Amino acid sequence: MGEPEYQSSTTGHRYRDTIKEFTGPVKSDKIPLSMIDFVSLSEAETKKFGENFGARLRGGEILALTGNLGSGKTTFAKGLAKSFGVKSRVTSPTFVLLMSHKARGQSPAKLHHLDLYRLEKTGQLKELGLSEVLSDPRAVTVVEWPEKAKALLPARTIYINFQHGSSPSMRRITISQKYGKQSSG
Repeated sequence: MGEPEYQSSTTGHRYRDTIKEFTGPVKSDKIPLSMIDFVSLSEAETKKFGENFGARLRGGEILALTGNLGSGKTTFAKGLAKSFGVKSRVTSPTFVLLMSHKARGQSPAKLHHLDLYRLEKTGQLKELGLSEVLSDPRAVTVVEWPEKAKALLPARTIYINFQHGSSPSMRRITISQKYGKQSSG
């Protein structure tokens, strides 16, 4: 199958492994996050995109994953986990809300994975220790269904929107630094 190939949904240009073209950690100002817009053609490509994106993270980042059920959020999180050397099985923590996975490298040391789909009250987030999780400088924190905790997420949160494409396996992935700035369509 080879390296995954991505297609810009705005220009139609196809390219391979574009995340590697950027230098430095994702939180660097050198990366124009609002300009990252990809079309993944398969589940494997979505996972690989997460893996390549994760290779740029150093710890302390918060990723808010938005999109409908089955749009690729957990698949992307699995790719992140692979890039961190996580050996435990990564699944969506829908019923437990939070799962933490130990990474096998120095940085980041952990992957915190929250799924707020079934969250009934924001008070539950305090019980989970959300403020401690979000302030962990040695972990990357992934939040699925972040709209349920929007007021609690810091301004530095990176939003990644997943949308179903024109075929069952196609996904449009848009990265932004502002809530609500994701492309719609």
